[in-house]
Amino acid sequence: MNGLMTEREWIRQAYRRRPRPQWWGAQCLFAVKTRPDFRKDRAFWAFLLLLSLIAALLLPLMRPMPETSAVWAWQDRPVQEADRPRHVAAITYALPAGIELQPQTYTRQQLLRGKLLLLDADHGLPAGVPPPNTLSIANEGKGMIPVAGLDIKSGKETIAALGEWFGELRRHGVSGFSVCRGTMSIAQQRSRLSGQAHALLEKWPLSQALSRACDGMDWPGTGDCLQEYTVSIRSSDGQPLDGSAGGRLLLRTAWRYGFIRRYPNGEGEKANQFRYVGRVHAMAMTYLDLTMEKYLDWLHRVGVLTISEKEEVKYIIIASPMETTHIAMQLPKNAVYETSLDNMGFAIAACELKP
Repeated sequence: MNGLMTEREWIRQAYRRRPRPQWWGAQCLFAVKTRPDFRKDRAFWAFLLLLSLIAALLLPLMRPMPETSAVWAWQDRPVQEADRPRHVAAITYALPAGIELQPQTYTRQQLLRGKLLLLDADHGLPAGVPPPNTLSIANEGKGMIPVAGLDIKSGKETIAALGEWFGELRRHGVSGFSVCRGTMSIAQQRSRLSGQAHALLEKWPLSQALSRACDGMDWPGTGDCLQEYTVSIRSSDGQPLDGSAGGRLLLRTAWRYGFIRRYPNGEGEKANQFRYVGRVHAMAMTYLDLTMEKYLDWLHRVGVLTISEKEEVKYIIIASPMETTHIAMQLPKNAVYETSLDNMGFAIAACELKP
C-alpha cells in the first residue's frame, strides 16, 4: 500500500540513512511493507503440523539408547516347560571355583566367522558376513565321503569332520548314506525352488504347487545352507534316517564329530539337514536335548555353562551380550577358544581347557 508524509518527516527519514523514497513536491510517496499475519495463514499452520509429525517420528531414533539393551528382553519371558533342558549331572551353570580368567577382545568381523549364527526365516545373514569359502566335498574328502554329486561343496573344516564321521560309520559296517546337498548360493536356491514348483504343476494348481514346493525348503536368501557349515544326508533307499539301524547309529554319533541334526522334527529336506557347530556345542546340545534355537536362548539366560568329564571340568561355554563393534570377554586361562556371534545379540565362546 502507499502512504503520505510531510517534508519534515521525509527529512527525518533521510537523517536516519534510510533509502529515500520517491517524492514529489512537499509530499512524497513510499511503499509501506506489511508483514503477513501468520495466524490467519492456513498453509503456515499446515507446515507446522507436518514439521511436528516429522519430529515425532524421528525423535525416538535420536534419543540415546537405554542402559538396558534389547538383547535382555528374554528375561521378561518365563521359561516354557518344553524349552527346559534335560537335567545332566555333568553340566552346571557357574564358573568353577578358583579358575583364572583373562580378557580376550574380539571384533564383530571376527565373530561373524563363527559357527553359531542362527539363520532362519526370522534371522537372515547379518551385514558383513564373509562369503563362504567352499571346496568340493568329493575332491577334498579324497573319495572317502559318499556324495550324490561332484559339484556339492562345503567348508574345509566341515569336510574334515564329515570324513571322520563317515569313517566311524564304515568301521561299524554302515553304508548306504551320502551327502546330497551342501552350501548353496541364493541363485541356486531360486533354481531349485523353481524346478520343484514346475514339477508339481503337473498335479497341482500354481498356488498349491508353490506352497508345496516351499514345504521343507528354505526360501531363497534364508537358511543355514548359505554358510559353509550345513549339509544334507540321505539314505540310498529313501527311508527316514531313523528308519534303520544304520541311520540311528548315524544320528547317535553325529555330535561326536561336531554335528547336530538341525531340525529333529523337520519334514522334507529339513529332516536330513545337519549343521556343523563344533564338538563342544554339539555335545552341550545333545546332553541337554535342546534344538539350536532353544540352546541359544538357554545360554542367554544362564550366561555360563560348564561341562565335566569324570568329575573334571573340560569345557566352559560363556555367552555375553554384544552391543558395539568390539567385545572384551573374560575367558579362562590355559584354554582353546572357539567364538561366534549367534545373530541374536550375543557373543558366545566355547572354551576347551588344556590338561
